[in-house]
Amino acid sequence: MDELITLEGASQSEQVIGSHDFCNFSNITHHEHDEQSISIVWWSNVAVLPVIALIGLACNLLNMAVLTSNKTARRIPSWNLLIALAICDSLFLIFATLDVTPLSIPSLAFSTSFNHFYSRVVLYIRTLASTFYKSSVL
Repeated sequence: MDELITLEGASQSEQVIGSHDFCNFSNITHHEHDEQSISIVWWSNVAVLPVIALIGLACNLLNMAVLTSNKTARRIPSWNLLIALAICDSLFLIFATLDVTPLSIPSLAFSTSFNHFYSRVVLYIRTLASTFYKSSVL
């Protein structure tokens, strides 16, 4: 059972949890832990993030199509703001995916020519992603 063990002379804020099951990673070696971390990062950057970006792009394009094709939608006072929001969100999704995904793909990450090119454009990609993220919020 989990129980709190109070040290001699320790205040209540200096108590130690006396459980062997609390955050016990002793049976996982560092190599296995590193492989798990790399696998999780790879799946999130190469599989999950692009899928989220594609769904976001599809929804924003649908939003822009509805707002621009419907004449009554143009009478909405915030029509310009909704179009601007969809455009900024779409551009943020594109640049955020371009920022994160390429370095998680091993064939690109180990390519010297790609790294040379990517190291020159990554600052612009991150600047644009940050700009569109902030403009989307504003």
